[in-house]
Amino acid sequence: MKKTFRLLTFLFILLITLFVSASIVSAHTENVQATDVKYKAEGGYLYFNKETGTVSGADETVIKASIPEEIAGHKVTTIGAGCFNGCLSLKTISFPASVQLIEPSVFVSCPSLESIHVDPSNAVYETIDNVLYNAKEKKLIRYPENKPGTGYQISEGTEIIGKYAFRDCYSLENVKIPNSVLYLEAFSFQGCNSIGEIKIPEGVKQIESGNFSNCINLERVILPKSLENLQASNFVYCPKLKAIDVSDENQQYCDMNGVLFSKDLSRLYCYPAGKPQTFYLIPQTVKVVEYSAFNSSRNLRHIDMSDAVEKIFAGAFNQCTGLEIIRLSDGLSTMHQAFMDCKKLKSITIPPKLEKLDGWMFTGCENLESVYLPENIQIEDDYAFEYCDKVRLYGAMGSPAEAYAKRNGLPFFDISQIQYRKLSVSASTFRYNGRDQRPKISVEGLSEGKDYSLIKPDNSVRAGSYTVEIKGMGDYTGSRTVTYQIMPAPISNVQITGLMTKYTYKGKAITPSPRIFAGGKELRNGSDYTVSYSKGRKNVGIYTLKLAFRGDYSGSLSKQYTIVPKKTNLSKLTAGKKQLRVKWKRQRTQVTGYQIQYATNKKFTKKSVKTTTVKSNKTTSKKIKKLKAKKKYYVRIRTYKTIKISGHTKRIYSQWSKVEYKKTR
Repeated sequence: MKKTFRLLTFLFILLITLFVSASIVSAHTENVQATDVKYKAEGGYLYFNKETGTVSGADETVIKASIPEEIAGHKVTTIGAGCFNGCLSLKTISFPASVQLIEPSVFVSCPSLESIHVDPSNAVYETIDNVLYNAKEKKLIRYPENKPGTGYQISEGTEIIGKYAFRDCYSLENVKIPNSVLYLEAFSFQGCNSIGEIKIPEGVKQIESGNFSNCINLERVILPKSLENLQASNFVYCPKLKAIDVSDENQQYCDMNGVLFSKDLSRLYCYPAGKPQTFYLIPQTVKVVEYSAFNSSRNLRHIDMSDAVEKIFAGAFNQCTGLEIIRLSDGLSTMHQAFMDCKKLKSITIPPKLEKLDGWMFTGCENLESVYLPENIQIEDDYAFEYCDKVRLYGAMGSPAEAYAKRNGLPFFDISQIQYRKLSVSASTFRYNGRDQRPKISVEGLSEGKDYSLIKPDNSVRAGSYTVEIKGMGDYTGSRTVTYQIMPAPISNVQITGLMTKYTYKGKAITPSPRIFAGGKELRNGSDYTVSYSKGRKNVGIYTLKLAFRGDYSGSLSKQYTIVPKKTNLSKLTAGKKQLRVKWKRQRTQVTGYQIQYATNKKFTKKSVKTTTVKSNKTTSKKIKKLKAKKKYYVRIRTYKTIKISGHTKRIYSQWSKVEYKKTR
C-alpha cells in the first residue's frame, strides 16, 4: 500500500512538473483571447486586444518584434503581463511612442534577447544601451538576457531595479549599481550565474525576497548602512557564498564572520552556504532562525544552538546534505519544514515544548534512523517522513506519536523519558585558555551512577567541539548527548616582531616574515595563524599584511607597511651671493621627483626650515635664492614617488640624505 501511494505521489509530482514546464513555455499566449487579432512579426505572430489596446501575447517562434503604434486601426497602449515569456528565439523588440504601460514580467525566459528599443518620443519609457527603463519611475525594467558583454553600469539617477530585471543573465560578471538606487524588487538578480560579488551602494533601503537566489558563483555580498529592510530567502542556493559583509553603521543588520544577523543578534538571517567550516554554534543571543537561513550549506556536519532559540522557520536547514548532527533548543516552540533533503542526518531529538511537526519536515532525509519524540507532540501531516525509509520513531506508549507511527506503518519503540527530562548544563561554550575546560551536567531528579552515566571526552583543551553522552542505567534506557564548544580565543595584546613600517625599494617583491607572540607564547604560522599579503609588493607604495588567526585563536589583524623609493645623495653644494647651488645624484627608477630642505639650524627646526620641490626626476641641480648673506645653511634632499590611493594623490618619500652645509657670500 505504501509503495502504491508513493508511486501515485511520484506520478502526481511528475504531472505537476510537466504542467509547470508547459506553463513556462506557453506563458507568452496565456492571456490571448479568441477575439484578439494577429499581427505578423518575423518568425511568428503577435496577438492584440483591440478593446484594451494591449499586445497580449506572442508565438514562441518570434525572432524580431517591431510593434507599431496602431494595429487594425487601434492604438497600441499596453504590453500585457507575460506577453513574451518563453519566447526562446526572440532577439530584439521595439516599442512605439504610444505605449503607456508595460505590465510586469514581460520578458522572463527569453534567452536569445539581445536588445530592447523604445521610440525616442515615448513619454514613459526609454532604452539606454539597449536596456529598458521606465523614465517616469526612474526604474530599470529589463536587461536583455543575451545582451553582449560581461559588465554593466546601471544608469545614474535610477532609483528602482525592477522585478526580474537581470534574471538569468548568465554572461554578466559584474553590475555597478549607482548611489541613486533606493529599492531592489524581488528576484532582480536571480540566476545571474557569473556574478562573483555584489556591492549594494549607500542609499539602498529595501531589498525584496529572492534577489540573489540561484547565483551559483556568488562569493561575497556587501550591504550598506542605509539598508532598512532585507526580505527573506535572498541567498537561497548560492553554493559558493562565503561572506555577507554589513556596514558597521547599519542600524538593522550586522554580520559576524560573514554570517548575517539582526543588529541585536536575536535573528539569524543567513549562514553563507559556501563557508568551509564543518561546525557552527548558533550564538546564545539568537531567538529566531529565519527562512532558508542555512539552506544548501553542504559543508556543515554539526550544528548546535542554545536553549534561547524559540522559532525555526521554513527551509532553515533544507538541503544541508552534509549535516550529520544537530541539537535543537529545549526552548523551541515553533518549527516549520526545516530539514528536507538532509541526506546524512541519522538521528534527531525533538524538544518537549514543540507541539507539532509540520508536513514534509524530514522529506528526503534518506539516512534518518532515529527520531526521539516528546509525549504530547502532534504529527499532523502524513508526509512528515516521506522518503525516510530507515526511520524509526521513539516515544511514549499511547502517545500521538505512536498513533502516527501505526497509521503510517512506521516502526515505533517505547523508551523511558530520560531524554526529555530537564538537563542542567553549567555552560555550553568556553574560551580557549590552554587548560582543560568542561561543563557540569546533571539530569533533573536522577542520580549519576545510579540512573545514568556520563561518557566524557579524555580532555577538552584545544578549540573545537566536544560531546558528552548521557546514557540511561537501571530503570532508565536511551541516551542523549550534550555538545559544548571550546571557542578560539580572540586575539588581544599581540606582540609582533620582524615587521618594519618602511622598506626601501629593491626592484623585487618585499615579503616580511613577522613573528607573533600572545601571552608570552610564540604562535606558529600555519597552525595558529596564516599570513596574506597585498598583490605586487614590488613598486613604491603602501601594502597590507593580514594575519588571520585559526585553531585555538580567532580574529584577524592588518598591518600596513610602505615601500619607499631609494634615497639620493648631495654631490655638490656651492655657495654664491645670497644663494646656494645644489647638485645631487639622479635616481631613475620608481622616483617622480625630489624634495630639498634648507635651514639655518642643523636640527631643521620648524621655524628655520624651508622646503622646495623638484617635480622631475631628470633634474639634478637647483639654485636656492633670496638667502641671507654670510649665513651658514644646512641642506638635505630626499626622493619621492607620487601614487594614487582610492582616487587621491599621495607622495611617498625616501629617507633624507646626509646633511651638507655652506656659508653664503
